[in-house]
Amino acid sequence: MPEKGYQGWENYETWSVALIINNEQGAYEEALQLARRLRHKEDYERADAFKEWVEQYLPWEAEEEFMPRNERCWDKYPLHHLWQQLLNSALGHVDWQEIADSYHDDIKDEDEDEDEEEE
Repeated sequence: MPEKGYQGWENYETWSVALIINNEQGAYEEALQLARRLRHKEDYERADAFKEWVEQYLPWEAEEEFMPRNERCWDKYPLHHLWQQLLNSALGHVDWQEIADSYHDDIKDEDEDEDEEEE
């Protein structure tokens, strides 16, 4: 029976988000910091926080928060609503729990390494 998912992840969209975060040093460090802050939260809270963290970097969200209305450019692109819909659809397929769990596992490994060093 073929393995479910893509490259060991739930699906292509989840793999793609994890790949980008893992390959961008700053993003990876931010993800680990987020995982550390969420260490004692419930699973669903960690998943929601990772989803919100990624979504804040969407171009239209970043412009909304950081740029004055007269300087925003995202909505000036032809067919910008099409790109928004496609990207939102893809992000809707991401298994945010799997993303959050992967970074939670990374920090659990750090905790185990620290425990070994103390012994």
